[in-house]
This record gives sequence, structure tokens and C-alpha cells, in this order.
Amino acid sequence: KIPHFRPVQGRIRQYIQMHSDHSSSPPPDLQRLLQMALAYRNGARLDDAERIYRDCLKTFPRQPLVLGQLGELLLQRGDLDAALPLLQQARHLAPAQAPLWLLETQCLLDLDRPKDAKKVISEAIRKGLRHPLADELLKKASSGQRPETGKPVPLKEGLRQLDALIRAKHFSEAEEGARKLLRQHGKSAQLWYLLGMAIIS
Repeated sequence: KIPHFRPVQGRIRQYIQMHSDHSSSPPPDLQRLLQMALAYRNGARLDDAERIYRDCLKTFPRQPLVLGQLGELLLQRGDLDAALPLLQQARHLAPAQAPLWLLETQCLLDLDRPKDAKKVISEAIRKGLRHPLADELLKKASSGQRPETGKPVPLKEGLRQLDALIRAKHFSEAEEGARKLLRQHGKSAQLWYLLGMAIIS
């Protein structure tokens, strides 16, 4: 069964730290490369991060950690068609990793495929996934509702709000807000920095 997992703030953190079904840590060389890729992402150097992930896949083509992180990066950039097969493969290789089911479902909803999204998240719930986000995704998939994009948020105002959340130690809200802003302002180095602060705090 999929283990219960923490509130929203742990979603991406757990995902970044996920491992294979055998609970074996990636080789040290791979760990160093993934840490470098994450640093590039936090510094808004997405092309460099993607290059590292793809180089890693040449040596570790079935490593769910690499597949999942690359899929998440592409999902954030809006490259949904490229993200989906990576997330699907990662989830099949590491079915105990709950965040992968959520990411795949979100990607299917973004692709306007609510029936497929409902099938994935329903299976996850049957396997034991318990999380408010899972219920929210199931509701959206069942109704055919696409994720709410909302009105574009000016970058300056978004950064101000994130900084205030981090100063108030509301790290889960800051992480969630930063992820949403990245869909509109993915090239902002300051936004990636604040996301990193929310994740590691």
C-alpha cells in the first residue's frame, strides 16, 4: 500500500527524496548530480538542470528518482506531453511513492484528460493514499474540472507575499504559492530562491 504522507509542504520534498521500491539510495555519483540539478533549478537554470537529468538517464534509464524529477521539471515548464510518460514510468517503477501518483494525476488534468486522471487517482486511493490533495484531484477529475489557473499574479507582488510567508514561518504555504507562481514566472531567479528557502526550512 501507498504510505500515508505528510501535509502539502512535504509533497515536493518527499518527491525529491524518493527512492526505488527496494529503498536503496542512488549511487553517490548520481546523488551528487541530482543535487547539482536541484541547485540549478533553484537558480532558475532550468536548461542546465534538464541536461543533467537527461545525461543521468543515459546511465540510469530506469531510475525513478531521475525520471520523476525530470518529469516534475517539465510539468512546471508546461511541457505536459513530455512530462507525462516520464511520470508514468517513474510511478510504475516506484508505486509506493505517493507524490508520483499526484503528479501524474495533475499532469493528466492539465492535459484535459479527466477520465484518465480519475482512473489514476482512484487506483492510488484504493492502494491506501490518504491526503487532502488526493481527494481534491479526484473531485476535479470526477467533475471534469480543469485546474484553476486564476488571474496572473504580478511577480513583484508575488515575491512580496512569499517573503512575508517565509518570515512568518508559514513554509508550507510559501512552497505551494511559489510552485503556482512558477507557472507564470518560471525564469525568475528570486522566485526559485524563495522556493528553495521554503523547501529547506
